Amino acid sequence: MKRIFLILFFLFLFPFLVIAESPFVGLKGSNLFLPPIKLKVLTNKNIVSQGQEFKFHLSILIKEGWHIYALKPLHGSESLATKILMDKNNFQDQSDWEGPDPVLIEDGALEKIVKGYRGHIEFSKTYLVPISATPHMHSLSGNIMFRACDNQTCTLPRKFPFHTKIKVVEN
Repeated sequence: MKRIFLILFFLFLFPFLVIAESPFVGLKGSNLFLPPIKLKVLTNKNIVSQGQEFKFHLSILIKEGWHIYALKPLHGSESLATKILMDKNNFQDQSDWEGPDPVLIEDGALEKIVKGYRGHIEFSKTYLVPISATPHMHSLSGNIMFRACDNQTCTLPRKFPFHTKIKVVEN
């Protein structure tokens, strides 16, 4: 008797558990709501001295079957470019973003050949710690803006923030 009472009690309070179905089930574009990439950021050194260089790494894991567009796309596809935007910080750029060469991809969603990345990719940028940098923890943050496709659908342009810290010590 207790079991029947408990079952009826839960069905009365939570009827949506029995009859509810996601409004996105079966929609072709439902994967537009799921981020197809994962980000991880790190530096090659945890502690740096004034006047020393370090590398900032942005590691991107793209979901199987998906691709993002290159930092430098084919002519005519500039609006698709992936952009890595760093927030203002106390360090001096020593290089542009470095990474793997993009591959040519036949993009079924856009019906054209594009340059892009699949799988796991890593970008890096070298920074110099100025002699005048204050010794303490410094933040490095920014955003990656990308558009991803799985050859059937494309996401709207997305902006994902990233952040890490690095400790600066006196020379």
